[in-house]
Order: sequence, then C-alpha cells, then structure tokens
Amino acid sequence: MRRDPDLPQNDPKQKAREKELSHRASDYSYVPAPTEEAPDNVREDNDEWVKYVTAKYLALAEKIHFSDEYTPKYISKVLKLRVEMKLNHFKSELEGISVSKAEDTALESDGAARLAKAMLKGEPPHHYIRDLLFGHSKAASKRAVDKKKSLADYSRLFATIDKTPIIDWMSRSTAERDLVFAWQRVAGVNPMVMRRQTEKLPDHFPVTNEIFSRVIPGDSLDAALGEGRLYLCDYAALDGAEVAAGKYLWAPMALFAWRKPSGAAPTGALVPVAIQCGQVPSADSPIWTPFDGYRWEMAKRVVQIADANHHQAIAHLGRTHMTVEPFIVSAYRKLAPNHPVSILLEPHFDYTLAINNTAAHALIAPGGAVESVLAGTLETSIKLSASALPGCNAGSWRPDVELANRGLLDLPTHPYRDDMLPIWAAIHNWVNEYLRLYYSTDNEVILDTEVQAWANEVRSPIGGRLTNISAVQTIEGLVELVSFVIWTASAQHAAINYPQFPFLGYNPNIAGAGFAPAPTKDTPDTQDSWVNMMAPMSNALLQFDTLYQLSGIRMCILGEYRRGTFIDERIEPALEKFQSALREAEKANLARDSERLMSYPWLRSSLVTGSIHI
Repeated sequence: MRRDPDLPQNDPKQKAREKELSHRASDYSYVPAPTEEAPDNVREDNDEWVKYVTAKYLALAEKIHFSDEYTPKYISKVLKLRVEMKLNHFKSELEGISVSKAEDTALESDGAARLAKAMLKGEPPHHYIRDLLFGHSKAASKRAVDKKKSLADYSRLFATIDKTPIIDWMSRSTAERDLVFAWQRVAGVNPMVMRRQTEKLPDHFPVTNEIFSRVIPGDSLDAALGEGRLYLCDYAALDGAEVAAGKYLWAPMALFAWRKPSGAAPTGALVPVAIQCGQVPSADSPIWTPFDGYRWEMAKRVVQIADANHHQAIAHLGRTHMTVEPFIVSAYRKLAPNHPVSILLEPHFDYTLAINNTAAHALIAPGGAVESVLAGTLETSIKLSASALPGCNAGSWRPDVELANRGLLDLPTHPYRDDMLPIWAAIHNWVNEYLRLYYSTDNEVILDTEVQAWANEVRSPIGGRLTNISAVQTIEGLVELVSFVIWTASAQHAAINYPQFPFLGYNPNIAGAGFAPAPTKDTPDTQDSWVNMMAPMSNALLQFDTLYQLSGIRMCILGEYRRGTFIDERIEPALEKFQSALREAEKANLARDSERLMSYPWLRSSLVTGSIHI
C-alpha cells in the first residue's frame, strides 16, 4: 500500500522508511570509475570497452532495475519504426540505393525473435532491443552502394518517408540558403552555441569593416557591434579533437549579424556574414563570405559539421542524457519512495536509465552510429560529452539565465527562446507551488536528510560527478534544482532531440563528418567541390536511419502524469494551473509560428515529452 508523502523528519514510520531506502540503495549504484588504464585488448570486447571508457568519463548506473525497463508499449513503437524504415529501404532499392533484402530481413527477424524469446523468459529486454533500435541501420548502411554522389541521391533516401522542409530550402537561391543557415542557429537542432559580441571580435578572427560592409551594404562592423547586433558561433571546443581516419572535423568561427529592416526584409533578419574554417587565420583558413560561391557553401558545411558534433556530444548526450542520469541514480538511492521530491521527479525518469544503457552499448559502442557517423574518434566524442558536465549548475544552466549570459534575450527573432521561456516559467511555478506544500521554512530543507544526501551524492566526485551543483540550503534553492532536473528531462531534451531528423536526415544540410578538406583559395569554385565534402551514401543512410529513430518515439507528455501519481489532494489546483500554463504556451507558439521563416514545433507543449526516453 502506498504511503502518504512526507519529509523524513516528519514521518512517523521511520523504520519502514529506512527499510525502503535500504532496498532502493541496493538496487542502484554507479559504475565505479576505473583506477587504472585499460588493457591494450579491452577494445576487442565491446561490452568491456564500453564499461571502461564510459565509467572513466561519465557517471552511469551499474545495472538496470526491472522497473526502469522498456515496456511492451515502448517496444511496439520501436517495431512500428522498424516497419516504416523497412518500407523506406525497399522503396530506396527502386531509387538506386541498394540494400540487400535477404540479409536485411534475416537481421530484422533475428533481432525480433531474440527479443520475443527474452520477454517470454522474463529476461530484461534492454539487452535485446539494441539491435532493433540501432543494430539494423548499421548493417543496412554497410550494404548501401557508394558511388559518385549527387544532391539527388540524398533526396532519394526519402522514399516512403516524408521529405523534410529543409530539402526545399537547400534547393533555393544562395540568399535564401543563407537565411535558413542563420535560422538554424536559433531554431535548429543546436541553438546552444551563438553568443552576442559586446566587445571587439577575437583577434584570431580578422573580419574587417570592409568585409562586413560588402556583405551588408549601408551597415558597418563598428555600428553592428556598438548596437549589439553582432553574434558569433565559435566551435573552439572542437579544436584539436582527434578525428577518425578518412574524416574531417574543424573548429570554425562563424559571424552573424542582425540586419536592420529593409525592403528585402521589412522586419530585419539574422544573416551570416563571414566564416573562418579554423581557429587560426592563414592562407589555408581565410575569411569566407557569401560572395565566394561554392567555397562559401563549403565553409557553411564546415560550420554545420562542427555544429553536429557539438550537438551530439555536448548539447545532446552531455547536457541532457548524462546530466539527468546522476540525478536519477542518486534519487533512487537517497530519497524514500514517499518523499515529495521523489514522487514529483520519478515520472520524469521514465525509461532514461534504459535508453542511456542502450546508447552506451550500441550508439556509443565501438562500431556504433556515433563512431560511424561523427567525425571524431569514439573516445573523443565521449570526452566531449564529459567536458560539459563540470559546468553543470542549475542556476547558470536554467534557460533564462543561460540565454541572458549569451546575450540573446533581446534578439528580435529567437524561436527556441520565445517558446522555451514560457515552459520554463510554467515548470518553475509548478515546482514552487508543489514543494511549498511540504516545506514552510528554509530550515526544513536543511533538516531534510534525504534531500541533502541526494544533492551531496549528485555532486560527489565518486557519485554523480556533477561537482558544480550547489548545496541546497533554501526552499528556493530546492525549487530551482528540481525545476532544472524536470526542465532538462523534458523541454530541453525535446528541443535538442526531436529536430534531429528534420535537419540532419538530409545530409547536404548537416552531416556528422566531412569527407574532403575545407576550402582554400586553390579549391575549385564548383558544385562538385561542395558535394565531394558530403558523406558516402552508406554513411548518409546510417545517419538517416539513426536520426529517424531518435526523432520518432514519444512516450509521455510534459504535464500529463499517470493516474495515482499524486495522492495528496492539495496538489490538484497547482497541477491544473501548470497544465493550463502549458496550454497557453502552446497557443502563443502557434500564433508566433505562422509568422516564422520555418515552423518551429519542437516546443509546443503537446509535443514536449516528460522524460528522456529516446
């Protein structure tokens, strides 16, 4: 029988509570960080290598408890995606993308059969669902025919699956392609890089007034800087990254400006001005502008590839999946089931440990999609993910503060910001009203031994390793921390995850790696030079399939809690207020969306998932 929610210092059934906590702590633990270097042959065993390298850099659960497993409902959604992709593969055969049907079917049947047998035996399905989610795509891509590429080849990957709007934009004029390139900095898959420039540009990015005024006639670099209309995407985090053989990855710098209203853009527009393909200016890394023809298209591709690697490793894996996992493991270990914080958070943990485990043994395992699609070595990608985590702090990563720190609160057009901030406010208000039903004073937070133990373990270097998480001393501090966890698991992950296929499914827009060098003055100014940078069809198919799956599963929606989650009747008014705020946020989103360059549906509250489950 479920017990009433209560703080540990007020619970009359202390012994029962301690027993429950003891059981939870025995069910959950962290994989201990290795104390020695891996043996030379560890990579020969995928599971051992994954266990070693992820434990070296990340805090992960040591095992998956039955209650965190995939459900039949989840598995049915995976199987539906598999059918859709199989039909798409078959039609692709007719479009010239060759995949062996016999091998394809055998692999699919084997994976499904092993999963069925496992479930009948009561074995955990996460061991077997890996092939259904990610193993099939890799095998199929290996059999795709690689030939001389053309833009039409990449479009033909969309055989039965609807083409994404970005394909149409990529076929338009240079000016229109530039607009959608800039748009992706504020409404694409990774709106987490661009920053306003408030002082002079970095010395190692020598864009001059002459260059700027040529790109935007009637304007100047000094005026744009002084008026706060200058923005920089700097991918210095990728500088020096070890790159896999045959691939290219750069650490570019890209300058954007808010162009004042004109006849062509009566409301103004964010436009790209200049790109440098590396961190050091040189003859091999000059400044490129929209006047440079296909070499400009190549420079934009350099930025898009850098953005994809930053997105997948840092913004996505690091700042959502790997940020939330320590909060989950420590919550299960340190918060009793009837703790109010546990009751509130647990619905936002659905499937996260399972999908992170699947990712660790499939996506980020040797030979998996991360190693195959992205440019860096596998260990490079994992290290990049881990590099973000020491900076994790609820106070500085909450979206209103993070956007302010990047100088983006008053940029005239910013869909991620405009749609995210109302959802953050709704989450924060909901958590505030909920927690204040149980805490009357800051001292009650300090005396709450379970909340203190939870926060302490999350930031412990031998626990969750999020060492910058602040101590919880006040009600407001607890509200901020719990709000941050829910926001990261819901709206932030939704904004970073679900645009993946719409933007990365079409390889000419964004790819995980380059396959030819960045442009130099000697690079022929031809479409072939640009297309030669693009992925082989096998790699493009793997990227297509993987991201179709990652963008295709929604299991729960923010604000919709399972019946019986809250048995305290006092919660109902606050929950209704939260749900109403989310509905109002969606109405505002729909009104704004009709006026946008492209639709931005990722933060409509009816599409925002409540947990990280894919």
